[in-house]
Amino acid sequence: MLGAIYEDKVGSIYEYDETKIITSINPDKLINEKSFYSDDIIETIAILDAIVNHKDYGETLKKYINDYRNYKPDFTSYFKYP
Repeated sequence: MLGAIYEDKVGSIYEYDETKIITSINPDKLINEKSFYSDDIIETIAILDAIVNHKDYGETLKKYINDYRNYKPDFTSYFKYP
């Protein structure tokens, strides 16, 4: 899960761009000042929390979704709010 979180943060700077040019990447600067966390990271952390702390998956997801209700891009297209 740590890899999924890291990868999502690294790729966040390309999330809304149509990348048409392949450029070299500096492995020492994969996460930079333009990187941001996404709704995928929030959901992954919710599942990780449920696994580690032996919580109900659905209830934990609902809690995180409610806690980050105002996060943009929002979750509305994916979930009905509890």
